[in-house]
Amino acid sequence: MIKTHWTLEDIRDGLRQLDMGSSVMPPAHIIEMIMYVERLFYNKHMDDIRARRDGLKNMWTDDAGFLSFWFPDEKYKYMDLRDVIFPGCYHCLQTSVNHIRHSMRCSQNCEFCYYHSVDGRIIGKGTYGLSSTDMTFTLDEMLLLLSRQVHHHSAIGWLQKEPLEELDTIEPIMRYIKKRGIHQYMYTNGILATYPVVDKLAEWGLNELRFNLQSSNFSDDVLDNMKYAAQKIQWVGIESPMYSKSFKNFVKHKERILDSGIHQINLPELQICSLSMLDQFEKTEGPVYKHRRGYISPISSRHYTYDLIELAEREKWDVIINDCSNDTKFYRGAVPDMHLGVVSYDSAFELPFKNVAYLANQILEEGVEYEFF
Repeated sequence: MIKTHWTLEDIRDGLRQLDMGSSVMPPAHIIEMIMYVERLFYNKHMDDIRARRDGLKNMWTDDAGFLSFWFPDEKYKYMDLRDVIFPGCYHCLQTSVNHIRHSMRCSQNCEFCYYHSVDGRIIGKGTYGLSSTDMTFTLDEMLLLLSRQVHHHSAIGWLQKEPLEELDTIEPIMRYIKKRGIHQYMYTNGILATYPVVDKLAEWGLNELRFNLQSSNFSDDVLDNMKYAAQKIQWVGIESPMYSKSFKNFVKHKERILDSGIHQINLPELQICSLSMLDQFEKTEGPVYKHRRGYISPISSRHYTYDLIELAEREKWDVIINDCSNDTKFYRGAVPDMHLGVVSYDSAFELPFKNVAYLANQILEEGVEYEFF
């Protein structure tokens, strides 16, 4: 029996009262029950993940259990994180970063893209945005802001859509940040990260480049670009959301990935930010859950992360793997005085009642006994 002031029969009655086709707000006690079921299911999901994490020899976890890294050698578990993982990751988690947004274009239309629905800010060609404000700036204004405020940030990232679509607007800003000695990292789908472009980025001062390989379906050309980048830029790695397709691609292309010389693989949970994404991914990835911070992700997403980490441990991969989960985002949001615009990362929409009802039925069918906190 579930330990709560609600009995199993109370929950069944509540579900029967829930009109799935109605747009009318349910009674307060039903909403409270829905929140309880969401948290109950979240607790069960996290218990399953912790059990898998605890079974890995080379897994490092922070004291609170929110950060998790798998290391190729157990010795890294006893070193300072800043000496082991991507500097961009360390600064994002432990200090203060800002992100430059300067492109509204992308060569791909990825089914998992977080920017389809979440960020509606328009950034005109030749202007720049920052994650800490809704304002946009000219080049001269950006240089002024950087000259007066860059000392507040330990790292600056380039993201949103595809940064390399606006290559000509990157150079003056990137060179200036390099002159100020600030670490710079960039996310790219890798299609435009050709050898000449990588050479330019290295010259201009980019310190860290992360490839979303799933954007190109792990194409041969992008894998070649990544291997070349690893020879020219100090820190190079992969950051791709985990779901069934990306997991299969990681396994299929693991030899080329491990031969590329990359330093780290970041595996975030797939984040759902619209009803259309919810309908699509529930069909292919199974039921979803709502994280305490508001993220909505398939339950299977983080399990695919641990499928890959377990494979890495069995086969002794020589690369760091970051369980860049929704818990990690919660940890990041707890950094004091952080000026990152996406610090809250709340979901763009609420989990529909019909999905919560499905979770509740799963709990009832499985007869789970969990305490609600």
